[in-house]
Amino acid sequence: MGNLKKVEFKDYEASREFALGLQLNSVAEWRDYKKSGKRPDDIPAKPERVYLKVGWKGFGDWLGIRKTNKFEFKSFLEAREFVRELDLRSEQDWKDFKQSGKKPANIPAKPEKVYKEQGWSGYMDWLGYSKVNRNSNHAFKEFKEAREFVRNLGLSTEDKWRDYKRSGIKPADIPAKPENVYKGKGWKGFRDWLNAG
Repeated sequence: MGNLKKVEFKDYEASREFALGLQLNSVAEWRDYKKSGKRPDDIPAKPERVYLKVGWKGFGDWLGIRKTNKFEFKSFLEAREFVRELDLRSEQDWKDFKQSGKKPANIPAKPEKVYKEQGWSGYMDWLGYSKVNRNSNHAFKEFKEAREFVRNLGLSTEDKWRDYKRSGIKPADIPAKPENVYKGKGWKGFRDWLNAG
């Protein structure tokens, strides 16, 4: 039998420098990276064991995610912007995302607690939708976003809007009856909706 060559790992600082360069946002992303086959032999898969007595300060330090008593989260506006770009359409979608292992550590799993005093006003606002359309299981865009989309269509009359919504090309997240969906949420009538005259 041949001798197994013992792998020499880089020292802690060199390994950490490598890990920081990966720009991973969570321990889950590190786990995915370990399984990807891209990790060099001289970077340990379990740095928490290899460097336990020689510099290890936790995964927050290893990956460059600042820690206090817990992970330091993005500001409310930054976090909400990130989440809205995910195009999640319901609170259940958010729950599925949280459990998928893809959520960065600097985005809280319970934003309603973390941002309670910083602008939190519910999951509709957090995810960027206005109302669930129970027939299609889709959610509608926020009023201003939907109105901007509709105004860009260049429809000049309510009749043209009716033709458009029956055409089959209207996206599911734009309501056919905006006067019902956005009542009390900015709705001022079809002239405003279409930006007509």
